[in-house]
Amino acid sequence: MKVTDWVVHAPDERFHVFIELRTDEGLGGWGSAYSEREQVLGALAWLKRFVMNENPLELERVTEKLHQVSFWPGRGGAMTHAISGINLALWDLAGQVLEQPVHVLLGGRFHERVPVYGSILFHPVETLGERIERMRARRFRAFKVGWHPFGASGRREDEKLVQAARSAAGDGATLMIDAGGSRPFCPFRLKDALERAKMLADYGVH
Repeated sequence: MKVTDWVVHAPDERFHVFIELRTDEGLGGWGSAYSEREQVLGALAWLKRFVMNENPLELERVTEKLHQVSFWPGRGGAMTHAISGINLALWDLAGQVLEQPVHVLLGGRFHERVPVYGSILFHPVETLGERIERMRARRFRAFKVGWHPFGASGRREDEKLVQAARSAAGDGATLMIDAGGSRPFCPFRLKDALERAKMLADYGVH
């Protein structure tokens, strides 16, 4: 068996890229990369030659080869995300060939159920409550909200964002705040971080 073709799907404007590896026996394995769309597309186009005609069951060797050959265009970032998408597709193929769920191939299942959460951005703030309500209607009981404009202004502005999220989620829901990515060169000092940590605790943020 060998990989003979692949199809790249890029359904949104910026981030999500899906790759489908196809074999000479008619199987298709899917993987995904979540990074800057155009960079991932470029990385995949460059990597394709190193995946064609490979045995998908030799997934560790193939993946390591991709890491090794990427030293010239640059490892990390979107290149690593693209390699990860290929690796996921190889695992999907391996599970189909061996007729086993991938969790068995990875060593076994430790849990029958795992908790899930709905993830959204604070922006646009005007629709924050409405978007959380829609997730509640889908029976989510845990929510992660983050990024801009959290951290872009003062502590009071950040507290208003968290207050709005908590109000929409409800007191019994699990609420998480992702403070990353709000802005480059974050100006927070230790004092600022401690103040926000106390504020988040006041709202029962997980």
